[in-house]
Amino acid sequence: MTEFGQGLGWSRTCSAFFCTDRPDMFSIPTQLSRFRSVIGLLLLLAWGGLFFATHIPRSSIPVPMPGHFDKVCHFVAYGVLAFLLGSWLWFRYSLNRRTLALAWLGLAAYGVVDEWLQRFVNRTPDLYDVLADWAGAFCGLAAVLVVRSLLHMRRLARRRASSVS
Repeated sequence: MTEFGQGLGWSRTCSAFFCTDRPDMFSIPTQLSRFRSVIGLLLLLAWGGLFFATHIPRSSIPVPMPGHFDKVCHFVAYGVLAFLLGSWLWFRYSLNRRTLALAWLGLAAYGVVDEWLQRFVNRTPDLYDVLADWAGAFCGLAAVLVVRSLLHMRRLARRRASSVS
């Protein structure tokens, strides 16, 4: 069976003997809406997990971290958070310089507030943690731009290939 003729929410499925037209349950708008919802849910879970992890009292952490490993954790956590936020913004709104700048400023402000709140749970705020947060957020948003560019180039290559044949 092959599917072809997608358009306006309908698809045609043909076998050797017959063709049927049916509503396309997985049309592009539906797929984007589902994907956006999944990204949004992952973003909320990551943000909640980050808040929880950074507010665990130091005495509750069983294993001491070597050297500056916590800076790596901050960088990766904010990178993932920024990637999810950037992806959600990309599918929800348009992704332009203003949107990216506001996203980075929001994550940067959250990083400062997050470090400041840690002093209330017997942890010490650290400027280098904030810098690692900022760098991770920048790299996460940059990764969204890289993914978007790669997908755009792929789409252009497919259009060229289909126009040639």
